[in-house]
Amino acid sequence: MDIRRRTVQLDSEAIARLFPADVSVCIASPDMYRARLFPAEAALLARAVERRRAEFTAGRAAARAALARFGLPACPIPRGPGREPVWPRGFSGSITHCDGFCCAVVTRVSELPSLGIDVEAGGPLEDSVARLICRPEEFAHFAGLPDLPGASWARLAFSAKEAFHKCCYPLTGQMLDFLDVRVRFAASDGTATGTFTMAVVAPGRGRALPPHSTMGAWAVDDARVYAAVAARAPMLL
Repeated sequence: MDIRRRTVQLDSEAIARLFPADVSVCIASPDMYRARLFPAEAALLARAVERRRAEFTAGRAAARAALARFGLPACPIPRGPGREPVWPRGFSGSITHCDGFCCAVVTRVSELPSLGIDVEAGGPLEDSVARLICRPEEFAHFAGLPDLPGASWARLAFSAKEAFHKCCYPLTGQMLDFLDVRVRFAASDGTATGTFTMAVVAPGRGRALPPHSTMGAWAVDDARVYAAVAARAPMLL
């Protein structure tokens, strides 16, 4: 099976289709990297370097634009103990950024109690880094999959595990290491999209999550890899 490389980058509608419910997606525009922050947000950046400040600013601006599509007025989006965004009451969401790209995804808690989005630049993952991300059985699994144009399955695994953590942490408060979870990918024949399942496998670190909590979706384009995870019910680790 060959995966056909996309010729255009994913837009907000394509990213929204990675989720199993109605979500609002905003990809940050260039001016959002220079947007004004609320004082409570700006205080979080007192020691931040310029690049981090710009990424944070774009993420918050994109998040407010995504929330506005639900009719919510602009408000601060502070940071929680795990550095996660703290969303307005009744909403869940996730923010991601990589080189030259930032987006926010939000929805009502009644639709999805939590969600995670992660986007990474394409290309392979260094072997030394991949060994910190992927379990031995995952490497064996990747070997049976078709080539992933412009990226690698290890790179996509990194993104999927990041999205999984972003989805889990607000519900469980539990930090998981990359090697605490196992991912398995499925690819749609002839496309650059597919699904994946995630299971917590580290002894003593939790139990496998219900199937409805572990499903995710992925996509690749000419520049990046995308991974999305959504929880339809609270997670118990």
